[in-house]
Amino acid sequence: MVSLQDTNFVVSLVVNVVLAVLFFSLFLFFRKRVPQVYEPRCLKAGDGIPSHRQDTIVPSPPGGPIGWITNSIRYNDDMLFDSHGIDAVMYLSFLRTVVFIVACQLIYGVVVLFVVNVVASTGESGRLNAISLANVPSGSPLLGAHLVSVVVNTALIFFFMFRNYKEYIRFRVRYKALPAAHNYTVMFREITPAHPFSVLSRIEGVLPGHLAGYIPALTVPALDKMLTERAATLRKLEKARTMFHLKGERPVHKTTFLIGNKVDSIDTYTAELADLDTKIEAQQSENKYRIEAVAGTVDNFSGTGFVVLDNSVSANLCSRGVFDASGYKFRVCSAPEPEDVHWRWLGVSHMSRFIRTTIVNIFIFFLVFFWLIPVTFVSALTTLENLAKVPGLDFLVRLLSLSPVIVGFIQGFLPSLALIIFMIILIPIITAVARIQGLPAQSDLARSVFSKYYVFNVVNVFLGITIGGSIFKVLDQIAGGGINTIVDLLAHSLPQQATFFINYLMILSLSGHFMSLWRPGPLIVRWLKLKWLAKTPKERRAAEDMGQFPYATSLAKHILVFLIVLTYSTISPFILLFGCVYFALAFISSRYNIIHVHHPIYEGGGNMWPSTFNRVMVAALIYQLTLIGVFSSYLFPAGAAVTAVCLVATIIYWRKMHFYFSGVAEYGSLDHKPDDTEQLLKKKKAKEKEALRIEVAGSSSEEHEGAESSHHASPLHGYVAQYRQPSLLVPDEVLEVAGGGETGDMASAAPMGSPSTGDDVEM
Repeated sequence: MVSLQDTNFVVSLVVNVVLAVLFFSLFLFFRKRVPQVYEPRCLKAGDGIPSHRQDTIVPSPPGGPIGWITNSIRYNDDMLFDSHGIDAVMYLSFLRTVVFIVACQLIYGVVVLFVVNVVASTGESGRLNAISLANVPSGSPLLGAHLVSVVVNTALIFFFMFRNYKEYIRFRVRYKALPAAHNYTVMFREITPAHPFSVLSRIEGVLPGHLAGYIPALTVPALDKMLTERAATLRKLEKARTMFHLKGERPVHKTTFLIGNKVDSIDTYTAELADLDTKIEAQQSENKYRIEAVAGTVDNFSGTGFVVLDNSVSANLCSRGVFDASGYKFRVCSAPEPEDVHWRWLGVSHMSRFIRTTIVNIFIFFLVFFWLIPVTFVSALTTLENLAKVPGLDFLVRLLSLSPVIVGFIQGFLPSLALIIFMIILIPIITAVARIQGLPAQSDLARSVFSKYYVFNVVNVFLGITIGGSIFKVLDQIAGGGINTIVDLLAHSLPQQATFFINYLMILSLSGHFMSLWRPGPLIVRWLKLKWLAKTPKERRAAEDMGQFPYATSLAKHILVFLIVLTYSTISPFILLFGCVYFALAFISSRYNIIHVHHPIYEGGGNMWPSTFNRVMVAALIYQLTLIGVFSSYLFPAGAAVTAVCLVATIIYWRKMHFYFSGVAEYGSLDHKPDDTEQLLKKKKAKEKEALRIEVAGSSSEEHEGAESSHHASPLHGYVAQYRQPSLLVPDEVLEVAGGGETGDMASAAPMGSPSTGDDVEM
């Protein structure tokens, strides 16, 4: 017998398949026509794409509906590590691992659980309920098949997550062995403000002769403000010159909004820019923004400093040290990459960050539960039963009820869509709140967003729908029953929530992933900017920059889906089919976008993977706790006992994995085989030599030899230079005009000289 749930499922499936075909067709249509949006990493230098990490140009995938998939898959992990970094490698590796886990679960579900659930009929109406645990009577010996499912799922998680962790360790060790600035640098926090150089004596006492440089970070809000004003004035001058070049008339503007005298825009902005350059140079020249002496003081010292050592082993050992007995002074850790440093927040003290984090967590705690109100309200209004209770809508409800297709669309598709939209709205809110914590690196901010968004997903989506939906469906019966009746009703109504999550996964899998390939948002925004807003070369480049891939929010969503699929894999194994489709399409679409679309702005060093592993373990524990309750309510104590053993085994496995791998994951290995490192060094030297050859092309052989020898004389000097605070360096942003040259007043927008080296100490 076909139930209302079955009708809702079919309508939702048809809608999602139609949308998936539409989005995929649009992706294929636009992919080669707008390569700036769909293949920016494949464009050659000079095609209007900004330069980012490693400037790697990846090969363009062939046309056709399948060629781009095979091309992305052939781009192996080693190539991905070199061009996009360890963050991209581990993100895609996790998706590949989950595909294997869910696919193995699906095999057992199809071969065993489907058959068992259908055979053990209790007369449940609806075809979806007939293949779920709701169709199995309490105390049935066939529940043993579901118990085996719990054991198999637990073993699969152990095996594949162990393999994934080993892969992470391999790439993490390789990352820590790279000849890069961050592997030679440590970051000291909570340095005594009155003695910013006291850290040097502590380093020399532990690692004598290995200190290569020290860069204290300063708090310079006035200078930061002037640099921001300079960038804004430069943009205005670029627009004015571009308009003059295009129209042949010198643009004018009023000195104040809507009132004031009209002035020549080019002359005014040129004068303002020159004045700002003079002020910035004066500020940077003052002693309070410079180091007076190695034993002296630094005005506006932030309490944070970067120490560069002469080899990566010394830096590794230093990052593990304790340099003050108090425990809260001279806190040391491995330095983030220079592009990853958030200079504005380096002056936030440990106590201030603790207070900020506490306030943010309290706010997030209340927001999590208050967010349930609009989510529940909107979801409730998308069912005809609840719409009929709204005054004035009963006539509309009766009219809509005449068509089962409309009913299925409203009750099968819209509730899941409303939930997805509400969770997307949360992302900018959580990101803005997380910034208040004052974290020192952008990768730390990403991890904070990942953690908070994961909590929101689990509470609002998983627990809110699973527990809330089950309770409301049996609320009337609970009121008149005892505790045994309550547990039994909840356990038997829980499988019915699988239908909602199946529809939820359908939208994410079919509509969601194919829309992430088509990416209508960036396509439309780029067109609007280039058509109406972006006039200067910088603005046009910014409009075509696709930015960093959203690893944090994407991972949180994937782990939520894994939690849903895992929890309902035994209760309603039909969900495994859509779970497998979801992760397979997520792997394909994410791999294409990471390789061919997004530019890695910073590298987090793969530091999100341990958090990902921990949340997978939490998902396993939630799954096992749920099944303990289900088996108990189904009068199957043996199943509850064995599942409890699996739960204990998961906790032990989690602790052992942390014991064996946490140290290597954080610091790398001191006995790393030199083969890979030597190859990386050779590749890096070859690239540097080629870059140097291009740079000195056309010079004499004597000049070339002198430049090459100076280039390789002190690689540590380059590492020290990378950690110089941008606010204390000469602005390198110059005036660019579409089709114009540098003439006349343009000279004032050029850099104010060579960068100063007065803001660091080299040993």
